[in-house]
Amino acid sequence: MKKLFYIIIISLIFVNVFFINVFSENIIKVNKIEYIKGDSPFFQNIPEFIVDSDNYLWSSLDSERKTVYKAPDSDFAWFRIKIPENTEINALYYEGIINWMEIYDYTGNMIYSIIDLNTLKKNYFKGFPSDIIEIKDSYYGNYIYFRMQTDRNDIGFINNIYMGDGNQLRKFSYLNLRPYIFIGAFLLIFGIILLFSGIFSFRLQKGIVYLSFLMITVSFWILAHPNYAFINFTNANLYEILLEYSIPLIVIFSIGFYTMYFKRGFLKIMKFLFILNILYFIFVSSFDIINTFLLKNDFLIIFRLKGYYYIAFVIQAVFLITDSLINAFRKIDLSFFYFLGITVLTLTGVYEVLADMRLVAWSKPVMPFGFLFFIVNLVIIIAKSFYNEKKSSEKISQELKDKNLLLEELSEEKDMSITKISHEINSPVSSILSMAKLLSSDKLPEDRQNEIINNITSNSLKIRSLVDELLEFSRFRRNKINLSKDLFDIGVLAKFITSSLIPTVKNEKIEIINEIPENTFVYADENRIYQVINNLISNSLKFTSSGYVKLSAAISDDKIIICVSDSGIGIPGDKLDIIFKEFEQLEYSAEEGLGLGLSIVKHIMNLHGEKIWVKSKINSGSEFFFTLEKNKPL
Repeated sequence: MKKLFYIIIISLIFVNVFFINVFSENIIKVNKIEYIKGDSPFFQNIPEFIVDSDNYLWSSLDSERKTVYKAPDSDFAWFRIKIPENTEINALYYEGIINWMEIYDYTGNMIYSIIDLNTLKKNYFKGFPSDIIEIKDSYYGNYIYFRMQTDRNDIGFINNIYMGDGNQLRKFSYLNLRPYIFIGAFLLIFGIILLFSGIFSFRLQKGIVYLSFLMITVSFWILAHPNYAFINFTNANLYEILLEYSIPLIVIFSIGFYTMYFKRGFLKIMKFLFILNILYFIFVSSFDIINTFLLKNDFLIIFRLKGYYYIAFVIQAVFLITDSLINAFRKIDLSFFYFLGITVLTLTGVYEVLADMRLVAWSKPVMPFGFLFFIVNLVIIIAKSFYNEKKSSEKISQELKDKNLLLEELSEEKDMSITKISHEINSPVSSILSMAKLLSSDKLPEDRQNEIINNITSNSLKIRSLVDELLEFSRFRRNKINLSKDLFDIGVLAKFITSSLIPTVKNEKIEIINEIPENTFVYADENRIYQVINNLISNSLKFTSSGYVKLSAAISDDKIIICVSDSGIGIPGDKLDIIFKEFEQLEYSAEEGLGLGLSIVKHIMNLHGEKIWVKSKINSGSEFFFTLEKNKPL
């Protein structure tokens, strides 16, 4: 983003260097212009309007409008201005005309021509619609004449005519057309710099290529525009050719940019138009190259087809506006900027067409500003895309870091789990092996043998319990557990569990209490709820040396809240969030086990879509709560 900003600033500074100290002085604005409608008769190639001008009635032109409606029977009109007797005047500058023109001196000699008005060969240009004309000393005190032809309703000058020193007029013309020259030069420099900047990713770099070539092509179109291509670095025809060939390239790069960033809507149509414009450009350029350089013919098909292509240009602009508007309504990111840019560009183009048809007032081109606005919006699209991609990349990078950290933690947990499982299984297995060796001795008394057999049986049951717990945990982790939910009396289940556990409690100081009454119905998987209550009571018995382990229930709306509480040693506050994790055991637990009991309980409650939580304080006992549905859902 910063690099893009620096490129813009550098381009602006670089362009402005060429337009500092532009000023105007000793320049005269021509206020009196005279005209005659119709074309002049010619005698030996000399216009009679000039050689016999006193016998014709010349009318004064409106000093503000500077145009007149042409005669009904002619597309021609003649204008004349008088050169004052001022030795400082050596040039004349006109800002624009409608449409074609020849200039003659007071003797009838042609001194300037845009096209040949006798043949009206509009494919070959000799001059510019805006230019600076040399005034010789012999012109002082005499008239110079303008022969004009148009296919519009009116004919004449656009804006003003100035006289003065040639160098001052050129500076004045630069100042007068500075915005257009500035836009063209800025886009050219910015496009070239951007093309070789290489500051974006591969995907965005394609967009940069389209934008860069679009800027360069638009700059050619602006700087080659006939209304301000008066610089005369080369002949006028080359400017016109450059102008016409830049138009399909502008369309190609605009559609290419669009298909690069917006993948919905009329995408197939846009890609088809993209290819169609490329084929059109290849066809006309190949035809004109062959015709010009091989056949030595000055016929150019680009001029013959330009009217049809302009219609196609408008149709394609409508497609772009429609599709970008649809995408904007769909809230596709950044499509609104393209819609805004292409709409403003199209409106300025429509305005210039209407102005060219003399349907609206017109003084200077507005389409270059439309292009500038359009390109600014494309720059915004690229900048925001780059910003969004950078943010997305940072997010992905952070997610990868988090996942790597999680994988490391899981790897450590796995290693600890394997170590823990190995330890828990190794102890009873070692005991079984030792007892088996003793049992193999023939000298043991019968009561000792029975004791060893009971010990082997106990350790075998412990191993089976560990294996069953691991298999159960594995099934939960792999989502291989299916619930069989139904209404059942949890009071009856609680009574059964507590009565079954009471005989197994070796510590007479602990009392197991059931306060859940019978006829308390819940909707759940009875076997899994048995597992939950059994695990919670067994867990409480591990950490209670005296007092009670109590089972109770409370009703809350459509839920039954089951509570398993005890008077044990309690759980530290910083451990409450981790006791339901796999292989987690309290540090002061002297009981053997894998630490999977509470994790399995959590998985069962999650499968039921219910909550489980714990409240506890050190030396104040613990309370485990979980919810169950009271009724079967409808």
